[in-house]
Amino acid sequence: MIKFFRQIRYNLMAQNKTGKYFKYAIGEIVLVVIGILIALQINNWNETKKEQAELNGYLNNISKNIMSDITELSNIKAFRDSAKLGAQQFVKLSNQENITPNEFSSYTSTYLQKYLPFFDIYFKADKSGFEALKNSGYLNKIHGTDLETKLYDYYKAIASLEEEEKSLNNFIEEMEYDMFKSNVVLDFIDVTRDINQQPTHDNLKKVHQLMNFPSFKGVNYRVSRLNTILKRYEITSDLGQDVILLIDKEDKSD
Repeated sequence: MIKFFRQIRYNLMAQNKTGKYFKYAIGEIVLVVIGILIALQINNWNETKKEQAELNGYLNNISKNIMSDITELSNIKAFRDSAKLGAQQFVKLSNQENITPNEFSSYTSTYLQKYLPFFDIYFKADKSGFEALKNSGYLNKIHGTDLETKLYDYYKAIASLEEEEKSLNNFIEEMEYDMFKSNVVLDFIDVTRDINQQPTHDNLKKVHQLMNFPSFKGVNYRVSRLNTILKRYEITSDLGQDVILLIDKEDKSD
């Protein structure tokens, strides 16, 4: 009987040891799984941080491009504003019955020498940063955000502005070609020199006739009414400023 109870006791002790070993093994497995999950989480965090840093690099390049664009937009707008004023003065003089020496002298000294409407100036946006972002595959990381919307709004405005400038400059070049073909430009230069030396009724009458030559007057009339394209410069610049602010906000949020 004593031997029987000893056997039972031995079996119970063996089962107790097996249960402890089983619990220990389960604990080890849980710790390994937790360690793997933590390692994966750290790896994902590092990868996300790396991708965000690369995205910020693309966005900062875009911001620099747009800053340069805004400076160029400001310079071109300032030129076209002045050219517009000069063209308005030209149209005013050409519409008069007669031109006085002082009126013509004021026009040539103030506007003609610096702001000829025949300068075909083109705004060329720096799109390298935006193209790099699109090619990188990181554009989807700002999908559905205000930044994505403003980026597309800005470069859409750029495309519209470039088309309008192309149309304006093509018209100017056509008028300029017609003027040179008809020898109006050289005649105008000659008579302007004569007026500066000795303003007479005849040379003032001649310059007035030249100013009413269709292509000469036409290009000045077109430039005198640049309200739409001047407004586009402002709108495009404002959109660019919005994009820069959003990129700065994106950079600071990380």
